[in-house]
Amino acid sequence: MGRLYLFYSGWQAEAWFASYWQRLRPDVRTLEQEHVEMLSRGNEYDRLEDESPEQWDQRIQKIRTIFSEQVIYSMNWASFAKPLPSWLRKLDTGITPALCSITPLRAVGITG
Repeated sequence: MGRLYLFYSGWQAEAWFASYWQRLRPDVRTLEQEHVEMLSRGNEYDRLEDESPEQWDQRIQKIRTIFSEQVIYSMNWASFAKPLPSWLRKLDTGITPALCSITPLRAVGITG
């Protein structure tokens, strides 16, 4: 299976985030109703991680208005080679799937 790279900016990024939230919202509600302990905000959106931090913040805030447990994001190891995005501070945990390890964000220098 190949990798999909998204190259959105400006209005395209805003449209993508709005569409993503419309798709994600019903799932977030179901996860809360079922008392799921952890929700991944996304997985390896390498090219979008630095785009529209305000959009990331808004979506994380919207998730937290519905979902009361841990909210995480799964990062590619390559993401740690660049400055980490500010919106990561809004999350509980980061996951680095290359080793399938759960990494507390404070372990990589991010504090709330």
